[in-house]
Amino acid sequence: PAASTNGSSVPSGWRPADLLPWAAADGVDEYAEALYEDRMETKASGARKLLRVCSDARNLRSLADHGTLLGVLSRELKENAKRSHELAVAVIGIFLCLGHFSRFHAALVGHRCGDVALRVVEWEHKRRAVLDKELKLQQGQIVARGSSASAEDRRKLEAEERRYRSVCERQDRLLLLCLLLLRDLSEEPSVERGLVGQRVCGILLQLIDRSNEVLVVCALAFLHKFSIFEQTKDHIVQNSEAMCRLSDLVSHANTEVALLALRVSLNLAFDRRGRVVMVAHSGLLPKLHAASAHAAARRAALKVLYQLSADSQLRPQIAAHGAGCI
Repeated sequence: PAASTNGSSVPSGWRPADLLPWAAADGVDEYAEALYEDRMETKASGARKLLRVCSDARNLRSLADHGTLLGVLSRELKENAKRSHELAVAVIGIFLCLGHFSRFHAALVGHRCGDVALRVVEWEHKRRAVLDKELKLQQGQIVARGSSASAEDRRKLEAEERRYRSVCERQDRLLLLCLLLLRDLSEEPSVERGLVGQRVCGILLQLIDRSNEVLVVCALAFLHKFSIFEQTKDHIVQNSEAMCRLSDLVSHANTEVALLALRVSLNLAFDRRGRVVMVAHSGLLPKLHAASAHAAARRAALKVLYQLSADSQLRPQIAAHGAGCI
């Protein structure tokens, strides 16, 4: 056995797919039949077995060409994602395995798999807002009671906070899978235009505030891709909170996060309003000058500073914040 990073041992040659139930390629019809059952556990089990089959790329063509499979999976995700987290993760995982290969994009788009994934993102976004509101309400009640709050009340709040963190971790993993799928499908111009025209930008701006760095990286990569479109650019520039959060990410400890934040900022710096907001309201300048001192971020930071300096009215403020980087 080979030692794992957490000190436990795993068999040599172990793969993440080994966490899924055993399944065979010739059992696809049987696993698909499970999706028609009433019990969520049976549906989820069938979807997980199909995902195991998808873990072998040699099986993907037959799955994509299956007469009814993608349509059934898309329908199940649309109707039951709210009822079963395990089912939603398995179905999105299947779509993602197929979405890695552009030859299967037409089949996924034809069965509206991307549209349903976006519905999941929107639903989970709304659900997170409700969870945040409920937790803040309970925390506020304990604070209002002060010393009169009982030990039992505090224990209940601690239990609720643990549940909240657990739900958020599970949700972040599902959102990451959805975004990865949408990223792959957005290689198709029609899908890309559709995403730009929907409310996905507002959701992405909320996701860059999450603690899951992998999810933040994926959301920033999407924003970088979409910020070249005027509609998305205007949406970001008009959101002062998002601009401030983007500014904070420029100084993030994770280099990949910081570089993506700089690249999004560079796209926004081509807009007059974007330049003004970044210089006057977001606190970006000190972070840009600090980033320019680091080899990994220097080139990207200087590009943003150069583009900001194209506006003659902003040059005095730029010079005042960091003559040392010139």
